[in-house]
Amino acid sequence: MKMSQNTPDLLVIDDRPWLLGGILIGFITIFTGIGVAMLLEGLLAGIVMFLIAGSVFAAFYFLVERTQLVLDARTGQLEIRKKSMRRMKHTAHALKDLRHTTIESKVSTGSTGAGSKVSRLILVMRDGHGETNTPLTSALTSGGAAEKISPIVNAWLEAARA
Repeated sequence: MKMSQNTPDLLVIDDRPWLLGGILIGFITIFTGIGVAMLLEGLLAGIVMFLIAGSVFAAFYFLVERTQLVLDARTGQLEIRKKSMRRMKHTAHALKDLRHTTIESKVSTGSTGAGSKVSRLILVMRDGHGETNTPLTSALTSGGAAEKISPIVNAWLEAARA
């Protein structure tokens, strides 16, 4: 997650899962290559490699999604844009309905028992019944980007409302 544009009138935050996408494409390429080589050698087990490559492609298809948050003071709009291989979704709200952002975080423990902090940006929106917490992304990620972006968004909102 990174800030791609920050002006007094416009703030754009992008989340592009390049690492996940790259890793999955690498596995698809490897398993497809092994499958082709095995089939050229006359080994029908190459079909299993194609099935594995297809499974990894399915993971790519469902998991890799680019998310963009656009805050536009000129139009008074907040827009969340999500794009993946299967769909493109735009959600618009009035900018005045965004109260502030916060972070959802937890410690994720791996097989070794060591924990790492994962987090995501939460939009605290005003609605007819009070406040709702809307996660910007569906997944929690490591790296601390959400913690860096949240104060930037909150400062931008405060300046835009002044």
